[in-house]
Amino acid sequence: MQQSRLFLALPEYISTPDGMEIDQEGNLILSCPNFAQPETSGCVVKIGKDKKVTKWFDTPVHPKTGKARNMGIVFGPDGSLYLCDNQGWSGEEELAFQGRVLRVKADKDGIREWSVVADGMEHPNGAKIKDGYLYVTQSCMTKLTFFKDK
Repeated sequence: MQQSRLFLALPEYISTPDGMEIDQEGNLILSCPNFAQPETSGCVVKIGKDKKVTKWFDTPVHPKTGKARNMGIVFGPDGSLYLCDNQGWSGEEELAFQGRVLRVKADKDGIREWSVVADGMEHPNGAKIKDGYLYVTQSCMTKLTFFKDK
């Protein structure tokens, strides 16, 4: 039986790692929402083949909440990185339905541009792109709307 062992120790500025992707150069891209340190916002790091961890960029904060809690990530066909910003995970009332999906274009120096693809979400968590479509999971849904017969 194979025994598990520590891959690497993360720097202090990462309290909660989450989603991962591999970039075109073979780096492990790690999304870090940092829920365990509420005063620390989310960031994205690169882990090279030599296991060196480098902060790639701080996730753009939500204009209303002043926080970023990026979880699931996926690269699009054009190299853009899509991030699920799960604002409501902590349960704080003011963060409810503030979740968003961001599209980030970044290079080796960090973010070149970014935009909001979707907002007003409850708990966007995971992301996948298939056949030109972006699929996003919501890990919790408390408010459902049903169509009523007329």
